[in-house]
Amino acid sequence: MFEQRNAARIANGFGGTVNLVASVMLVLTMLTGMGAVGFHNRMRGFDEALDAPTLMIAAAMIVLSLGGGFTAMAIGARHLRRAEI
Repeated sequence: MFEQRNAARIANGFGGTVNLVASVMLVLTMLTGMGAVGFHNRMRGFDEALDAPTLMIAAAMIVLSLGGGFTAMAIGARHLRRAEI
């Protein structure tokens, strides 16, 4: 919406709402993953080395966050290419 001067009107559109919901879901997923790692390590004891489940959860969180970022950038780049400026 390059013709729109008010940033609040851009964020109140459908795209802004989808962005907000997707961002909240990503943050909640990351917090849940971090909580699972913390809970798992608390049950095992903090003095032991990292085990496979902890590393798998951490790797899944990294892949999910990078995937979400790349997906958002690809959608934004595609939209910008199609926009008539």
